Amino acid sequence: MLLFSRNAGLSITYDETSNNFHFQNIRVCTSIRPLFSYACVCVNDCILFFGGDDNFEIRASKDVHKYSIKENRWMKFEQTLPFGLSSFVAILDETNTYVYIIGGFDGKKAISTHIRVKVEKWMKEETDIEKQQIAEEDKKIEIEKTKVVKLIEMLSALRHNHNTQNMRTGYK
Repeated sequence: MLLFSRNAGLSITYDETSNNFHFQNIRVCTSIRPLFSYACVCVNDCILFFGGDDNFEIRASKDVHKYSIKENRWMKFEQTLPFGLSSFVAILDETNTYVYIIGGFDGKKAISTHIRVKVEKWMKEETDIEKQQIAEEDKKIEIEKTKVVKLIEMLSALRHNHNTQNMRTGYK
């Protein structure tokens, strides 16, 4: 099971043999982090995220994102929804051919929407702009990893200094 909320992603698995849950953090791409109230569907090994609300600036996003479970990779599509939308439902038909987007909020008012979109539109090869966006997101991942390493090093140095200071004063 996967759970996403703003900048937090979590993979939850259950081991029936040991009767234990296992949790693993999933990095959420920077362009979807401010959003909530988006709709999503799972198609094969991918999750498609539609729209969302940032509760501040956009109010209703037109963006569409894809998370590849197998590759642990995010992508923001060049193609968007026809208009901004949040607080709605996305339903995948039983043949995995269409996504139906129903209801929602356009940033100002509740609307009765019914959009049918072919799944293959979102599963095709990435465009050049989408490939560039993926490369930019990969750079952001490396920057975040570097920041985490530096933070760990700083905390380790502080802990060492604290312990050294305590040894000088006779405290443990």
